[in-house]
Amino acid sequence: MSSGTAQSGETKAARGFDPTAVSSEPPSDAKAVTLTRVFLDNWTKQQLGEAASRTDASATAASALRGYADGLHVKSLAFSRVTSAGPSAVTPGATKVTFDVTAQVAGGTWTYASAVAVRQSTNGQLAVHWNNSVLCPGLGDDQSLTAGKLPADATPAKVVASDGRTDLARFSSLHDIVATVRKNATPTGGSPGTGVAVVDASGEGVKALKVFGKGQAPVIRTTIDASLQAVAENAVTDSHLQGKPAGTVADHRRYREAPDPEEIR
Repeated sequence: MSSGTAQSGETKAARGFDPTAVSSEPPSDAKAVTLTRVFLDNWTKQQLGEAASRTDASATAASALRGYADGLHVKSLAFSRVTSAGPSAVTPGATKVTFDVTAQVAGGTWTYASAVAVRQSTNGQLAVHWNNSVLCPGLGDDQSLTAGKLPADATPAKVVASDGRTDLARFSSLHDIVATVRKNATPTGGSPGTGVAVVDASGEGVKALKVFGKGQAPVIRTTIDASLQAVAENAVTDSHLQGKPAGTVADHRRYREAPDPEEIR
């Protein structure tokens, strides 16, 4: 898109809305809902330019809406329960309008709740305030959505004991250690599932939002002995610890018998 096209698009986007003179008074519930319904109707029909023209940043919105359609491989899109939620607590001078989304995307059906903030300028003209959270709540402006095979980084690695099977997340005293290992070690194996995920600007997976088909999590194998870990945790659990096991790691290479609880009082 040329700069000239973008500029004319932004002019059209406002449809009389002046982003330099935004009113501090939120638009009425009825007006906000009406504009939102028009915006969503355009989006449903994949009239992305028209939908973008209902926002206060048409060029940015048009690109993001196209990215949503392409990244998710949208087959159909429907919106329901379009309702005003009153003044926005996030966007000053805006009225929040909520709705439910049902999207037929690569791999299955994704349903979620979303919302927009509708602003008005001092001349009384309205516009949907644009940011990427219009596409999906919490989506950052440097993030996008993808559907189908989930990115590897969107599936947390499973940290296991030396037997290669026991998930160490089951041991409460190892939660911090498991988190550290997962963050720093390189997992092996695994196969991606299918679903909807958030990816960053480089295409790396951020998190999975919807899983259609479970894959196999990659594995990080440690030297911790699961059987000895269970014994060690039981041995150091005591009433004066309020039911919380002490930090205990049973490395199968260097295990020492846990002390008698009487000895640690």
